[in-house]
Amino acid sequence: MRLQLAEVVTSTMATLVVVYLVFGGRWVPGFGGCVAVFAAIAIVPPVLRWLAQTFPRSKLLDIAASFWLIPAAAFGHMYLGPLMDAVHPRLMDAYLALADVRLFGAHPAVLAAQYATPWLTELLMICYYSYFVLALILGVTLYWRGRRRAFDEFVLALALFYSVTYALYLAVPAIGPRFFLARDFHAPLTGVFLTPYLDALMRTGPFNMDCFPSGHTGATIIVLSSAFRFDRRLFWILLPLGTGLVAATVVCRYHYGIDLICAVPIAVVVLGLAAALARARPHGVEIPKSAGVFQEPARI
Repeated sequence: MRLQLAEVVTSTMATLVVVYLVFGGRWVPGFGGCVAVFAAIAIVPPVLRWLAQTFPRSKLLDIAASFWLIPAAAFGHMYLGPLMDAVHPRLMDAYLALADVRLFGAHPAVLAAQYATPWLTELLMICYYSYFVLALILGVTLYWRGRRRAFDEFVLALALFYSVTYALYLAVPAIGPRFFLARDFHAPLTGVFLTPYLDALMRTGPFNMDCFPSGHTGATIIVLSSAFRFDRRLFWILLPLGTGLVAATVVCRYHYGIDLICAVPIAVVVLGLAAALARARPHGVEIPKSAGVFQEPARI
């Protein structure tokens, strides 16, 4: 069996989470569900890849083995709460807000609130919800056109980025300006029609301590950079939506300015690392047949 590098990265990180929780976090609320989800993230991608290689004529299995990252990232994000309780439950918003004041002389989200019109806020809020859609559009385009090496490198970059950002969420937990600086805003976030509902939906998420760094900014940079390399026409189509998404992180009060600044070098390093690894291992990593669950039964 041959695993793609993104599957190796994701399965390894999820396994480390399970090991840490089992040996150091059994006391946290939600321990069982968290372990179950990350165990599934560790096991399901290799199993799907094995099934896709065992039954090469099944297009559905190949699609499932190729597009597992988005649901894995979403479910992993939802269950970061128990892991954070075990690792670092102290909020760091005061330090991030202070960094903004020293860098910009004020809080960027508070300044933006003075100039954001309801129509602009509505448009940016819609862009903000395109977070996974951007990656899906590029992924489907590369997959549909048969550009598997470009597709695998793109997925690897996202897998590396999610691994780094989720680790930093645990190291620097923060709830963001919408909560920490609530008293500094003169009015609630105001749009035309959808904004109150979309903002309320974002507040009801199971995990809201995910500000540093800005995952929306970093992932958008990865998508746009990959589109620029692999599909220039699609890049120009996605650019306005991606630009609005990044602007929404501040205008819609989800992130501090320092969150966006620190997301940029992380995305750049991840893109370079993914490209280097893809050149070194263009066909992924071969797993011997005698390894673990993939061992063939002895013939009599």
